[in-house]
Amino acid sequence: MVGTAVVLAAITTAVVWVYGRPATPEAEAPRPSASPSTTPSRALRVAAVTYEVSGEGRVDIWYTDPARTETTTLLNQQLPWRVELAPHAVSFVQITARRTKYSHDGQPVRALVDGVEVCNGTNVGGYMKSTCSELVPPL
Repeated sequence: MVGTAVVLAAITTAVVWVYGRPATPEAEAPRPSASPSTTPSRALRVAAVTYEVSGEGRVDIWYTDPARTETTTLLNQQLPWRVELAPHAVSFVQITARRTKYSHDGQPVRALVDGVEVCNGTNVGGYMKSTCSELVPPL
């Protein structure tokens, strides 16, 4: 019985040593307490978002909709393409377009917030993706 206790104590000490934790809770370093932030948070900007893809032909499109939690996916869309989303709290915009058939033509994309362009992008050739993304600061 005493031998079993000695073996268990040795194993416990070895495990504590291997994982680098102190053997007793009292020996643990004090943890910093969570304090409230001194910087007030700013409300998200409420704005209308517009996405556009220019060019000719067909593309697959992925974009973020501020009113939804998942990315919107649209396949085989005819260009030019545009969507205007109703005003909603927005912190980030992103659009990506990819050709459905090989082409050397570009497919420029852009995102507008309240009618002002916040990002744009294009790739030319093959099945390349055009994308743009931008954080939208609070007002």
